[in-house]
Parts: sequence; structure tokens; C-alpha cells
Amino acid sequence: MAVYSLNLYRHFGTPEVPVCLMACHELDRFGYFQRPILKGAFEETCSDLVAQLPAGSRASGTVPDHDFLCFAAANADDELAAALVADATVEPEAAYELLWRAIDTFSDAHPGSLEAYTEDAGLRLAPVEQLFAAVNNPGGLRLALDESQASRTASI
Repeated sequence: MAVYSLNLYRHFGTPEVPVCLMACHELDRFGYFQRPILKGAFEETCSDLVAQLPAGSRASGTVPDHDFLCFAAANADDELAAALVADATVEPEAAYELLWRAIDTFSDAHPGSLEAYTEDAGLRLAPVEQLFAAVNNPGGLRLALDESQASRTASI
């Protein structure tokens, strides 16, 4: 199983285009000329899926013209949403768990309102990037989520 893209958004709870706060991509498995095409398809699919989500919900879909799955979740408490693109072997519950972890990690690092973000921000947040990188290491998603849970429990 591989996760190719993880994006965090300021989600308005309406069908308007969400603001991308940060994006992580792993496209090394693809050819040089495929990467920009896939990155664009991943970003567009994620953004479209997030735009359709009511606050506090989740959804899934496919990346058009490709055999990849897209999962999205929108937080009910604030304007945060996340979306990821993975191959067809991903377990849906594990994908949603990764999305909620990414949202929680971002919320912890950026408490308060997201009103200042009105356009794509390109933020970098090491804990989210580390979680994303760990997903594609040997052991995969389940190991990364277990380690993330253990570190969060230890910090409490």
C-alpha cells in the first residue's frame, strides 16, 4: 500500500474551493514526465472532494483516469479538512485515521482561527510531513499510525 498525496485545507463547509494549507507528495515511483500530471490530478481530485464535504463528515472517490483512491474528511469543530490519494490496496479505515491524525496534528500546531488563510499557503509542518513519510516506509500505514498514537499518549 502506498499513499501518494496528503493535503490539508481550510474548508468552508460550502461548495466553494477550499484553501490548501499544506501538501505532501510522494511521486518518486512514477516516471519524470508523469509526475506533474499526477500531482495536478491528485490536487484537483482532493480539492473537489473536500469542497463537497459537509463539516464533520468524510467521503471517498477515485482519481479520474487513474487507479487511485481519494479519501477526505472535514472537521466539525473548525475549518480544517484533509484529503489523501493512495493506491487501491489502502484500508479505508486506516486512511481516515491518517486524515484525522493529520488534522489533529495541524490543529495542535496552529491553534485558533484559520481566517488569515485566504489563499493557498504552502505551509510546512514537520510532524505532518513525518507522519506522511512514515506511511510509505516498510511497515506502512498501520505502523505509522501506531507510532503516532504511542507518541501522543506519551506526551499526555
